[in-house]
Amino acid sequence: MGATVIFPMTLLTLFYVAVNLLVWVGVRNKNMTMGTRVTIGIFYGLLSILATHFGVDYGSMILNVRDLAPMSAGLLFDPLSGIIAGIIGGAERYIAGTYWDIGSFTRLACSISTCLAGFLATFLNVYIFKGKRPLALYAMWMGALIEAFHMYVVLIINSGFDYMIQTNAAWQTAQNTMTQIGEDIAEAYKNRNADSNGSGVIFQNIGSFGEYYIVDRSGGAVSLAGDDDAVLPDYVRKIVGSHSPGGFFTADVDKIKMLCMIRTLDENAELVLLIPELEVYKERDEKLYESILSDIVIFGVIYILITLLVRIIVVDKLYKVNSSLRKITGGDLDETVSVYSSYEFASLSHDINQTVDALKGYIKAAEQRIEQELILARTIQLSALPKIFDFRHKEFDIYASMDPAREVGGDFYDFFFVDADKLALVIADVSGKGIPAALLMMRAKTTIRSLAETGNSPADVMKRTNRELCENNDAGMFVTVWIGVIDLLTGNMECVNAGHEYPAVKPAGGEYELFRRKHHPPLGVMEDISYTSYEVKLDPGDCLFVYTDGIPEATDSNEEQYGTSRMLKALNDSRYFSQKDMLDAVRADVERFAGDTEQFDDMTMIGIRYNGKRS
Repeated sequence: MGATVIFPMTLLTLFYVAVNLLVWVGVRNKNMTMGTRVTIGIFYGLLSILATHFGVDYGSMILNVRDLAPMSAGLLFDPLSGIIAGIIGGAERYIAGTYWDIGSFTRLACSISTCLAGFLATFLNVYIFKGKRPLALYAMWMGALIEAFHMYVVLIINSGFDYMIQTNAAWQTAQNTMTQIGEDIAEAYKNRNADSNGSGVIFQNIGSFGEYYIVDRSGGAVSLAGDDDAVLPDYVRKIVGSHSPGGFFTADVDKIKMLCMIRTLDENAELVLLIPELEVYKERDEKLYESILSDIVIFGVIYILITLLVRIIVVDKLYKVNSSLRKITGGDLDETVSVYSSYEFASLSHDINQTVDALKGYIKAAEQRIEQELILARTIQLSALPKIFDFRHKEFDIYASMDPAREVGGDFYDFFFVDADKLALVIADVSGKGIPAALLMMRAKTTIRSLAETGNSPADVMKRTNRELCENNDAGMFVTVWIGVIDLLTGNMECVNAGHEYPAVKPAGGEYELFRRKHHPPLGVMEDISYTSYEVKLDPGDCLFVYTDGIPEATDSNEEQYGTSRMLKALNDSRYFSQKDMLDAVRADVERFAGDTEQFDDMTMIGIRYNGKRS
């Protein structure tokens, strides 16, 4: 197909585009009344008629864009308009083929296709696009679909007609051939004794597989070669016995259907001609096979092209949208859906992005609210810890700190007097982190303090607190606790360790070392556990350091732990500092070791120096 065909067809298509734009501009601000719908249908019906009469010559065919009119009316404007345009264009196409010989062979198929194009556009408008106008790319796709539909209808209808026509033509050709052969054999039979060889033999081909026999009145074969013993097949004898001479008929010969003719040669002989129907219709069947094969190839190509178009227009875009949605549902709320190839996908992308933006706003507001609540919770938690480290008692110097890994933590420390000369020290670490650990921490702290202030020994305090925490402990959380009660007059300290870290003790003039004594199970693990205490004797100038596991278990970027050895070195390097400065030095050393590694656990410390009884 050269430029002489492509160029005019392109101009015709562009003409439709221009007409559609003009009609759209004319009706876009008007209500689609019944009169407007009918008018648009009639207008596009006239365009379909013009396309029939002003097509492009291509060999024995006239190429046109007749179906574009009902498609445009039905898709772009109104379903009723498409139906009207299709009926007008289809009816005129049939009249033109019948009375003016314009494509008369395809008039029925083309007229039906044009009518159905309007109905198909109506179906697409109502059920696929829901009354919305498709974009240009979708309109092109619909045009290709309707044109393929047109071709299918033409080929299906014309193939049926063509089959019937070729069947009749083949039957008529076979009859004419047999008639002519009969004439030739009759003539040869008449002149058989005049043969130059005197043999009377007649040679005649009846197609490739046809047969002929000359039968005498008695039912025997007439030998044209002078052989009086020629054998006549039974089926020929049966055909002659059941049919009269003249005309054509079919008969079954060894399960093969034959076209037969009987002709009288003279008063003594009849001629029987037989041709298999397979040979009669061979040319028809070959043409039908070629037509079906070519149709399969053509429509296979059309199907592939439409499939590729659907994939490019729809499927690939859906994959892209789904890929972005997977990232969004996976937690990447910064992902945006950016598929703007059509109105529908642009609207979908916009809606998804708006939803994600709204979700991000809700999340941000919730985070701010939670952050404020956590700040308040941390303030409440820290306010429950002792902050005053200056006492009227000069028998000791004390300082404590807690650095939670999150806004609120599960560590706590406490110190308080259980009588005038006895000071209780408590440090604890609740399993877990965050709000649940903070709640259990407050419960454990309150219980321990209330029991200790009523004069219970450290062992009794641990036993009764353990029983209290085991009740309704559905979460299975536990608390490691170290408690010590120091007699400020003697320096004797009664201690209990419930699964906590070993304290570090420094004698006056010496260095810090771990004070290892037997551990008991943490609180909240098992009920009815008995706890026993041990004693630490502090002399004037001795120091005690207790801590939670957030100190030795702090890690660096290589996941190496800080450990108790580094902790003891940091303590000994600052052993002549005040208790506050010493704790600050230990915390600074841990931070230097960890570097940029995020703090994993709460870090809590208490440092006390026993000065002895002052006069």
